[in-house]
Amino acid sequence: MLGVDGWARRKGETYGTILVRLKRHRVVDLPPDRNAPTLADWRQRHRGIRAVARDRSTEYVLGIGPGAPQAVQIADRWLA
Repeated sequence: MLGVDGWARRKGETYGTILVRLKRHRVVDLPPDRNAPTLADWRQRHRGIRAVARDRSTEYVLGIGPGAPQAVQIADRWLA
């Protein structure tokens, strides 16, 4: 399962995305932004992931769907 969330080095700075292999607790990649096309491009190059845990960001919904239509998406209700 892949975990997808936003992050910044300091609050108020430009936010990027962090991608984490949840079972192994390992950071997989740090895309430079939170945009749907960036995430969709990453997902198309990494097709083996079957489930994605994410916050409710619209950008993440749009980025995961086209890149991995077969992946189950699990939304974190605490991160709106």
